[in-house]
Amino acid sequence: GEAIADMMRRKFGRRKAVVSRKPSPSPTPTVAITDPTSNEKGSSQRRLATCSSRSLEAAKKAAASLSNKRLQPEPIDILFDKSGNQVIDSEGNLRFQRLISWYYSEKYRFAETGTHRSIIRSAVFDEIKTTGMKFFKLNPFDGDDDTY
Repeated sequence: GEAIADMMRRKFGRRKAVVSRKPSPSPTPTVAITDPTSNEKGSSQRRLATCSSRSLEAAKKAAASLSNKRLQPEPIDILFDKSGNQVIDSEGNLRFQRLISWYYSEKYRFAETGTHRSIIRSAVFDEIKTTGMKFFKLNPFDGDDDTY
């Protein structure tokens, strides 16, 4: 459990993009993303992402409809208790541990560069996605011990 959390922190903690909200003269929100990998000295590339009010409304409606539905974990899902520790006796958690152990013993421990390790971590996440596994955590605000 702790190795996975550390792996995810390293994967997402290395992003060096700076995201800031800039005021826009138009009513649509604009986000400026600075790319620090620019080749020119002293300058950086900028991309602007905008959202139309129609797409924002659609996203709000989708979020509202999802909040009314409760997802129930399936046997292949990875479960965590209220404190964030893995549920030991879950079939999905055991499968997840086998997957991580295999990737570590066969590939990750032999990786020589950070780039190679990053590729292996991406492969693990891809395999989790393709198998349909999902992560669930017990709801800490609900008194039931089975509400995720």
